[in-house]
Amino acid sequence: MTAIAAPHARHAPRKRPRSRADERRPALRSVSTRPVRSTRRRGLLRFVALVAFTSLFSAVAFHVVMAERGFELQRLRSEIDTTQLDYEQLRLEVAGLSAPERIEAEATERLGMVRPESITYLEAPLVSRGAQDDSLTSSTLADQEQWAEVKPHLDAQP
Repeated sequence: MTAIAAPHARHAPRKRPRSRADERRPALRSVSTRPVRSTRRRGLLRFVALVAFTSLFSAVAFHVVMAERGFELQRLRSEIDTTQLDYEQLRLEVAGLSAPERIEAEATERLGMVRPESITYLEAPLVSRGAQDDSLTSSTLADQEQWAEVKPHLDAQP
């Protein structure tokens, strides 16, 4: 049996031996066919996109913070309104408790106090600043007998 070669078979090209000149040459590398402008545009586009994204994110974050502060402000205002209502109610209660009619009723009913039959008013003598009367000053109690009479009344008071 004989082998018949294919009519259109291709063989790999033979490698030529490397010479010294080939060894000194730097290795070949592929060069981009894109112009430099498209690289700059792409970098600029990325920067603009980053700035736009950062601005949008900051705006959304600011809006969220403002909404939270709005809710907090609304809560504080309602708390102020509630506290003011409580204050007004307490003022009405104090006014009712400090009314002279209620105090008199409390004194007569609960404490058993009675109204006096007569009221005696005491008047202090008027003394001018220029003239001093020694009989009206505290030096009149210098006498031991008068002091002995007044002292027991002073001890009983707070």
